[in-house]
Amino acid sequence: MPGNGSENLSRSKFEEWLSPTGALVVGIPSVITEKILWEIAALGNTRFLAQIGLGGLPSKETATIKSNC
Repeated sequence: MPGNGSENLSRSKFEEWLSPTGALVVGIPSVITEKILWEIAALGNTRFLAQIGLGGLPSKETATIKSNC
């Protein structure tokens, strides 16, 4: 995604990132699983690191969710 916040991401670029072989991993569990499995097969990765957003929850609720994982 654009790095400094001053650039806009076009709809076509967003859809490219969202495609099955794109860099954006979002969706229902089966879609995410398929994308990770594709990445493992295509790139030979042995690990997957994700940054997960919790939908703008307040910090207190986010901490509760993290402690229950």
